[in-house]
Amino acid sequence: MEQYKKIVVEAPEGMRYTTSQGENGELIVRLLPKSSETTQGSNISSQSGGTCFYPEAIEGTERDTGKSTYFTKISAEDREKVKKWLAKQKGKTKAEKEFFAIVEEAMQVVDYDYWIANLEPSVEDGKIYYAKGKDVGVGFSAKQWEEKSKEYAPERASRLSTLYELFIWYALRIANGWWSLDYVACDSSSAGNYKNSPNTSQRRERTGTRECGGYADGQGNTCKIVTYKRGFVIVGGAYFYSGDHFPVAFFSCCNNPDDPRNNSSGVLVLTK
Repeated sequence: MEQYKKIVVEAPEGMRYTTSQGENGELIVRLLPKSSETTQGSNISSQSGGTCFYPEAIEGTERDTGKSTYFTKISAEDREKVKKWLAKQKGKTKAEKEFFAIVEEAMQVVDYDYWIANLEPSVEDGKIYYAKGKDVGVGFSAKQWEEKSKEYAPERASRLSTLYELFIWYALRIANGWWSLDYVACDSSSAGNYKNSPNTSQRRERTGTRECGGYADGQGNTCKIVTYKRGFVIVGGAYFYSGDHFPVAFFSCCNNPDDPRNNSSGVLVLTK
């Protein structure tokens, strides 16, 4: 991890300061809401007392509304960073090469900004909502997730994420040093809520319980449902899966999109 200068200041109640280093070596200080405990599966630490080295704000975008609080913007600058990172990669394993292939396709397809959910969704009265400490919405089919996602924020053109959009976000987290390539593509058992992860609960946890790769998006807690080409795919693994068998970037075709899936949740994006 790059060494950043440590700054200790008093933050307002419920807030914290973060420090990071810009591309030209400048020190960047941000005031953000307090987040949960130290990140697992990354090189980023979060400390009390107003001192923190942390990625871009988990809770919010520059278009903060009730529909974007738990969404992270993926900008042209972010995609360019992924593109430069990808150009330097070769891949040692089949899984790594397959991950690169999808990300390379994504670089050709995704030429727009979007906001991707960084928290697992909850569902009440048939409607999707986002809040920490709630039950994760499960038990819906891929087609139901597709319908619910469009209803979530039609004014922001909400929908299910594509595999391309999801993997760009994963690749960005690797490029930023929050995850390792091996963790994402090959063996995710070192962090998250997989059954063989450290301090795993051996049960489905509530939303936002643990951070992994800079965000509390439920890696190893629930599988992720996204679209791919003309169908749906199931990505990653749930709490009773092994992280070395179902790593974060593992995906398989959803052959029965009408069947409820009790351990999977949809990943939403906003495109406006």
